[in-house]
Amino acid sequence: MSISPVKEYYNQYSERLVFRPLELEDINRWEAFFNDNPSLEYLGGKMLEHLSS
Repeated sequence: MSISPVKEYYNQYSERLVFRPLELEDINRWEAFFNDNPSLEYLGGKMLEHLSS
């Protein structure tokens, strides 16, 4: 299943955040966050359970 946000999703703005589509390179950037992070249960509950090992 592939989910693509509508084009307007990327027209959001913030003074502190940059909104952009995810890229394959993002996997390495986020890997440390998902490995052995006890806070994952608060971010997605059972949906992210398989990511912490």
